[in-house]
Amino acid sequence: GIRDYKVTGVQTCALPIYPYNALPLALAGTLPRLGTTLTLTTTNFPSTGPVGLQMLGNVGYANGISLAPIGMPGCSQWSEYLVIDTIVPVGGTAQYTLPIPNTPALVNYALKAQSAALAPTYNAFQFVVSNGVWMTVGS
Repeated sequence: GIRDYKVTGVQTCALPIYPYNALPLALAGTLPRLGTTLTLTTTNFPSTGPVGLQMLGNVGYANGISLAPIGMPGCSQWSEYLVIDTIVPVGGTAQYTLPIPNTPALVNYALKAQSAALAPTYNAFQFVVSNGVWMTVGS
C-alpha cells in the first residue's frame, strides 16, 4: 500500500537563561498530504522577538547538532536548512503555509522543519530555536 504521513517531534531546545520560566519555542504542523496546504505553527515567541525564521529541509539529525559553539547553549539544530523564510508572530504565534501539489511522485517525500525566533539578550547569538518536526508526505 501507499505509505501515508508521519509527524515526529524532536526534543525542544533547552533555554538555560530564558527569563521568568517562559515556555520554549514550539513547532507543530498539520499532516502533509497531496493536494493540501501544510501549515506549520510556531508558538511561545519571546515577547522581545518581533520576527522569526521558518527553516525547511530534507535531512534530519536524530541526535541534533549543538548550537553552543555559535552562542546558543542548550539549543540544537534538528534539520538541514535548505529553505529559510521570515515569519512574523502575532500574539506570540506565527504560521507558515506550504501548498503540497497533487503530484503522486511526492508521496513518501521527507520534509524536516525547525523554527527560530529573534531573542535579544537570551543568549550570545540572540536567537532561540524550536523542536524539529519531521514529516513524510502522504496521499
